[in-house]
Amino acid sequence: MAERVNIIEELLADSESEGEENFEGFNLEDLEDSKCVDESNYDVLNDELWSDGDRVPFPLNFEQVPGLQNEISNTDSPLEFFELFVDDNDYENISQETNKYANQFLNSGMPLKEKSRFHKWIDTTGLEFKKFLALIIAMGLVCQIDVSEYWTVNPVTSTPFFPSVMSRDRFLLILAFLHLNDDANYIPRGSEGFNPLFKLGSFYNKFLLYTGRSNIQPSKNGATYDLVMDLLRNHFEKGHILYCDNYYSSPQLFMDLWVLGTGATGTVRPYRKGIPEKMKKIQLTNRGDTATAHYGPLSCLKYQDSKTVYLISTTESSTNVETGHHCFIQNQIKVRPSMVQTYDKKMGAVDRHNQMIENYKLPIKTLKWWKKLFFHIMNVAIVNSYILYKESCKAATPMLQRNFRRKLVEQLIQTSGATIGVHVGRPAPRILERLTGRHFLARLEEGGKMLLRQCIVCGPAEKEMLPSMRPGEKRPSRCGHTTSYKCKECNVALCLTPCFEIYHTKLEYVLAYKRMKLSSED
Repeated sequence: MAERVNIIEELLADSESEGEENFEGFNLEDLEDSKCVDESNYDVLNDELWSDGDRVPFPLNFEQVPGLQNEISNTDSPLEFFELFVDDNDYENISQETNKYANQFLNSGMPLKEKSRFHKWIDTTGLEFKKFLALIIAMGLVCQIDVSEYWTVNPVTSTPFFPSVMSRDRFLLILAFLHLNDDANYIPRGSEGFNPLFKLGSFYNKFLLYTGRSNIQPSKNGATYDLVMDLLRNHFEKGHILYCDNYYSSPQLFMDLWVLGTGATGTVRPYRKGIPEKMKKIQLTNRGDTATAHYGPLSCLKYQDSKTVYLISTTESSTNVETGHHCFIQNQIKVRPSMVQTYDKKMGAVDRHNQMIENYKLPIKTLKWWKKLFFHIMNVAIVNSYILYKESCKAATPMLQRNFRRKLVEQLIQTSGATIGVHVGRPAPRILERLTGRHFLARLEEGGKMLLRQCIVCGPAEKEMLPSMRPGEKRPSRCGHTTSYKCKECNVALCLTPCFEIYHTKLEYVLAYKRMKLSSED
């Protein structure tokens, strides 16, 4: 730290500034204490202070131990890596907040329809929420057009895994009442203490999310400067190197980070304050042409690619390095400035991370912004755990991400106490065997009492055949016939005739019944 501060002092002493008395710079005592320098505004970036050409980068020593810091007993277990981000305490907290909201809603006096699934609500648990999350992750692996389709019994699109873990109504109930914070503590917008991220509870603490214009004024260095400094506040003086795009990069930010023991490399917008005007006036004609200027540890590179690009760095130079790609026109290995090559390599990891998330985007559609963000955070946690797994994997060939997610789903369900393959809720009809095998009639009974059910064939068929309703006229909830018989094998209510035969001989049995009915009327 002292060495970097001395270099800053030498630079200021050698500069053609108006003198130290007019310098609004760092408080050196603050620098020694590694404090954030949001208020620094020293004017060391005037055009006159920039020198042509490059400089030898000043080395930063990374003093931390790289790699995974947590001990993983089984590096082939996706769940152990995922629990570095989301653990049992999180499941318990979410289940408690969900129960609070459900009880608040149900006790609010809001009228519910007689057949509303909300009447079936019972409090959830951390273990059940673990099963719920497992289904959410599995939905990113299996594409369906709608959430309810994961519980369909249609032989073409059925996915028996989902009903084997949780019933459809229970899943939709938890999704509807899902909450991360207690609404009783919510402070309305416009009131003192309002938090726009309140709905996310503690899950946004790993991020700094943009929530619109704030009442808190940014420092004189700008909001993006403040955001980067805030994110890195606990990482100064450790030799880290920051890579960022032109939205965040600025000469002032990079110089301040360098003084605080953090390197930086990134593209920069040419109109940023501190970019030398003489660099903007230089015309680059051929692809690969460069122009460089430097001031102290900061180097500015103008590079002609498919378009002109500006980069600044306190750790990289403009020296050409081999890219590893062969140019067949010139029959030689392609070269690019080190600053460009390193930036593309490091920032490509960000693009790759976003792609890995997008490939398994969770298909939950909701109007609640915080639910969308919560599911996105869960997806980010999965990708991060997969990256850690690949770095720690002792196997010669690590599993693919889709296999990692499959195994994670299995382990979440197993640790929740559930068993994959055991059907939950009302037994599903054996629809895949409907057109084959041996089928026999049986009475619909429960506790020795005969039951009546709507026929699965004529019921929906008759409903579809009803004439158009007049304004205000209510369509009947049940149509067709009720019956006291069922197919013993398929476990569905069926009329003796003709529905039993139609159901077991026609793939589109509702359509077949409608055609039969229309032909008989003719």
